[in-house]
Amino acid sequence: MKEMITRPQANMLILGLCAIGVVVALLGWKVIRSREVTGYGVILVLCEPLWLMYNVIEDAFGLDSIKALLINAALFIALGLAGRVAWMNWVGTSFLDDNTDQTAGISEVDAMEDNDAAAV
Repeated sequence: MKEMITRPQANMLILGLCAIGVVVALLGWKVIRSREVTGYGVILVLCEPLWLMYNVIEDAFGLDSIKALLINAALFIALGLAGRVAWMNWVGTSFLDDNTDQTAGISEVDAMEDNDAAAV
């Protein structure tokens, strides 16, 4: 049975994402001057070390190991939570945009018409 993607191909893909991340981070930092764009670039750069950590754990315990699955799950959940805290402290916005303004893009006249319609 032929593999869909080999490990060297996956490594090259991850290195490509890392290179794109460096470019995005530099553009966000120097050109656009956006913390959010720089943060996305940093996330892409972090793909490489995360991929290497995943591979080391899977090589040590095997692909079929529940122990490796649980270690990777715990590691990535912890890193995800730490990353979210770091993102909120550095960028100041949420990926999920928790505090969205629901009235954005609605004119005052539309809001008044909605209130009039609700009153009837």
